[in-house]
Amino acid sequence: LSWCRQDHIYLILDLHAAPGGQGNDLPISDRHPDESSLWQSKEDRDKTIALWKELARRYANEQWIGGYDILNETNWGFDDSTDTRGTKEKDNAPLRKLMMNITRAIRSEDKRQIIFLEGNGFANNYNGIFPLWDKNMVISFHKYGNYTTKETIQNFINCRDKYNVPLWLGETGENSNTWFTNNIRLMADNDIGWSWGQLKKVG
Repeated sequence: LSWCRQDHIYLILDLHAAPGGQGNDLPISDRHPDESSLWQSKEDRDKTIALWKELARRYANEQWIGGYDILNETNWGFDDSTDTRGTKEKDNAPLRKLMMNITRAIRSEDKRQIIFLEGNGFANNYNGIFPLWDKNMVISFHKYGNYTTKETIQNFINCRDKYNVPLWLGETGENSNTWFTNNIRLMADNDIGWSWGQLKKVG
């Protein structure tokens, strides 16, 4: 954060690995497969809420915090355990409930910072998440292994227009230079901010 202050760069805090782990993709969530996940443990959900309350207390008045991305890339079948990627989930009720509880904890300490929301299915499945419950939110979707056409992001654009909520491509990458170029052009053409994902999977 001191580097960000020095160079006037906003830092967005992103909870990549919640207590217990929020997804079936173990390297992303750092989940231990033999222990209860975030979704199977109330204690871990309470810890996650408490963590965000403390982070909000600490950073509420920090100028160069750009916001709080409260839960990275959930990939979990709440209604169907065989849906390990969470892409078929129609309701996402546990995810919405936890994000609402985290928001309530954050707002008890910090009324100012933006809250970024990621859906299920690696931040692509927003079924059941709307309508939103706070006026200062951004939808942070992710885009990796698909085409760079407007059709691939149309559902997010529809949500933006229907619910009047900004979009941010919070992670993208892991492809070819041509794909990168076309993808960033697609974001620019549709007024969507973007950020590269960390290159942790690149050899």
